[in-house]
Amino acid sequence: MVAAIQSTSLSAQNSKSDQHSSDKDSGPAWEAPILRDVRLASPLGIKIQGEQIVAVIVFMPIELAKQNLTMLVQNQVFARNPDSSIQMNTSMHTIRIPLGTLFYYYPLGGDSKQGAPVAIEILVNQK
Repeated sequence: MVAAIQSTSLSAQNSKSDQHSSDKDSGPAWEAPILRDVRLASPLGIKIQGEQIVAVIVFMPIELAKQNLTMLVQNQVFARNPDSSIQMNTSMHTIRIPLGTLFYYYPLGGDSKQGAPVAIEILVNQK
């Protein structure tokens, strides 16, 4: 089983979609765990939307070997620049995670002074 705990900064929580109560009610509560059973080669997608940024992250477990899970991570970030143009950054990589460990993923990066604006925690267990 993969457990995803999402957290975000206050600025990302105050998105345009949060202005509509039906959209807010249908989305996940930040800081609340989202438990999903995910089979090998099945994606687990997370979308984070703010006023100036949209991030789409897809985690896909692809191999289980010797108590380690290899996961494919695809990250797409769309950001609106001050001149209203859109900048896109995309990446794809594999990560090996030992079973039973908590894995942190920072889709928007971070620095040592300000930290990361968004962190996703994933606990990987075998069912």
